[in-house]
Amino acid sequence: MDELRKCHKCGYETHDTIAKCPKCGRGLLSTKRVRRLGWVQLFVGLFLVMFMGIITFNLAPSMLEPGVPDTSGSRFTGTREQARIVLGLFGVIIVFGLTSMAGGLWQITFGTRNKWILYFGVVLFLLLILFASSVENVLG
Repeated sequence: MDELRKCHKCGYETHDTIAKCPKCGRGLLSTKRVRRLGWVQLFVGLFLVMFMGIITFNLAPSMLEPGVPDTSGSRFTGTREQARIVLGLFGVIIVFGLTSMAGGLWQITFGTRNKWILYFGVVLFLLLILFASSVENVLG
């Protein structure tokens, strides 16, 4: 017998080495593969959080004081409201990265996906798209 394989659509489980679910036809994932994908998801989330955190930490002081040069001599030429919108977008990306990290940790720990973390990530992604389009409209 091989490792447990599970259909994440209908919940069918088997130890047989079959590729598709006999109930719904969707592909089966083994717990080993789900854990491997969890590591990928964890590192992508960690990258997003660190990358956007560094950008936010470095840009926020000059963006919240428009027109005032920072230590490097550069300055933000937008308005305070535009800065808040851009920093809000950065915050949504950071929360999206944290959600990705939580989903990855769940998959690594339990060998299965968590639907609620997935749904929350999808909602954040849609919010991110909406936020990005509003930033484009405000700044464009």
